[in-house]
Amino acid sequence: MSRRNLAKLLQDPRALLADEWGLRLRAESGMGPDAEAAFLQSSQLRLGSEHSLAVVDALKYASSIEYHHKGLSSRAYLEHPIRVATFVLEEESLLDSDTVVIALIHNLLEVSDVSASDLAAEFGEAIAHAVESLTVDRTRMDEPYKQAYYARLRQGSRSARIVKILDKLDNIFMICFNPDADVRRSYLEEIARWVQPMADTDLPSVAEFLRHLTEVMRLIGYQDKGTVPGISLN
Repeated sequence: MSRRNLAKLLQDPRALLADEWGLRLRAESGMGPDAEAAFLQSSQLRLGSEHSLAVVDALKYASSIEYHHKGLSSRAYLEHPIRVATFVLEEESLLDSDTVVIALIHNLLEVSDVSASDLAAEFGEAIAHAVESLTVDRTRMDEPYKQAYYARLRQGSRSARIVKILDKLDNIFMICFNPDADVRRSYLEEIARWVQPMADTDLPSVAEFLRHLTEVMRLIGYQDKGTVPGISLN
């Protein structure tokens, strides 16, 4: 069953959030289930043996990288792109292996020493270009930069837009743990203004869920990881 369960979100948002928070917090602590094995099984079922080979190779590549992300080990960080790639397998009806591969490596230019030329040599120019289009300059998050960034995404490949939507969908669950109210507000505004229209057009299967989830996260505000009820790391 898809994690993006709209009925559950509308009926009992706290229960759904507790499930999603628990999944991510256990992954951060290294106590989660074997996400790689589950992902590979899912990819073979959805793509078939022949097309899943590219995904297997991409996962091996992603697993070999040293990630630079504050507060997370490389192994813990890898859980994020695996979740995003799993979302692609679950939600994308016009499924192709390239979109799954892009999901697995979508943040490499931001959080590793891998270059665009490295990606082109490994995966080809089209996939490398998609990852470049997804890469954010964290030193430039002003409004003109965001406008230009999302304009490029709208003009680029649908695969990149699908990955962007599902990347935001995965990350939105954790924004409530950021104590900075301005950061939370800016993040949710970015989703509402730029990502939601892409979801409405390119990925309607998650559009309504994303819309309601954005509002739920706005309403609940800040949450302390240490005091969130219903979450066990055992």
